[in-house]
Amino acid sequence: MKTSADKLIASGYNQVVEIQGVVNDNAEREATFHFTLIGQHYPDYLILDVPTLYRWQDVLPALRNSDKLVMRTISANGEVIVGYVNIVHATQFPDKLLFISYPQNLQARALRKTPRMQIEVRAQLIEPEAPEPLLNGMLHDMSAQGFGFDCEGVLPCFEGQLLGRELDLRIQYSDDQCESLSVRVKLVEERGPRQWRIGLECDLSDEQRVQLMQNLLLNSLSVLAVKDGKRSERSISDKALQL
Repeated sequence: MKTSADKLIASGYNQVVEIQGVVNDNAEREATFHFTLIGQHYPDYLILDVPTLYRWQDVLPALRNSDKLVMRTISANGEVIVGYVNIVHATQFPDKLLFISYPQNLQARALRKTPRMQIEVRAQLIEPEAPEPLLNGMLHDMSAQGFGFDCEGVLPCFEGQLLGRELDLRIQYSDDQCESLSVRVKLVEERGPRQWRIGLECDLSDEQRVQLMQNLLLNSLSVLAVKDGKRSERSISDKALQL
């Protein structure tokens, strides 16, 4: 029987790794970054490629000042692998690489048993073959069963009339890139004045679910905002590296 460590070793490369730094100062503050796993030396360290959209002065202080670093990734078998890590080393040239310790207290959990993963991606709910969207909103989270969809305004019908309805979910990664899925409405909840959380479920294979989760994480608005807002500052931001 494979251990969690075995599953991480065999999980392959070029996969998204989420590193979350948590600071406990009355209210917990979290900094989350997404890197690419490009290598490992068991049981010493993992090698992560740092995307050009991140600046060192944003990444390193946030991670170094955290009380703990939590790593999450998805194995080749569709399991979420979670563990605690530390920064071992970082390089700036020729590539920006982050070396982290091999995860401690490593656990592999079936995706269907994991909590929802937070995302922030624009989306629309559309009736099949309808010319206009039924609702415009935001995908707030994803689990193995489906999504949380947030929207504002007046619903097109009573809440009860939405339940069980088969709709198309159009995920808008960018102005010219989108993906559509068939979903069912399983929950309609009022979160505030004219604010709604709609629970959606869909049928996906493990492989489809893993790929979709990777796409959603990489295209969350928080990540895209960093990329768009800081691309012009790279040459200035990469002058020095201090650990």
